[in-house]
Amino acid sequence: MTPVSGSSSPDMLRDRLGRTARYWLGFARLLDPAHPLASLDGMHATRRIARFTMITPAGLADLWRLVRRVEKQRLEGAIVQCGVWRGGAAALMARASRGSGRRIWLFDSFEGFPAPGAEDGADRGIAAGDWTATADDARSVPFR
Repeated sequence: MTPVSGSSSPDMLRDRLGRTARYWLGFARLLDPAHPLASLDGMHATRRIARFTMITPAGLADLWRLVRRVEKQRLEGAIVQCGVWRGGAAALMARASRGSGRRIWLFDSFEGFPAPGAEDGADRGIAAGDWTATADDARSVPFR
């Protein structure tokens, strides 16, 4: 059978899939250098919640590792987040601790930033109400 114009040969396709797999495994190693395959769930979760948080990808990887460490060490207590915005980090923590029964408490005014005072510096580019979200925004994050 002759390949259709524009299609890849099996060898080219295998090479492309190999490069893609190496890329994602490299990212998974950022999440957990000792067990990158176990971190594919964290990588997938991080990618899904990216638009619901202001935390950088590196910060999300750290957050995933920290929550997984808490679960691995079976530390007691709840997880608390102050300042939720759209709930992305909370969803990531819930995913990382799923199955443990751990409570996650979220606190936010859902009113955005207050008006900056003189001590804050008016030229910082932050205005009253910036980064406003609602509780419904936080509830709508994937995999809840």
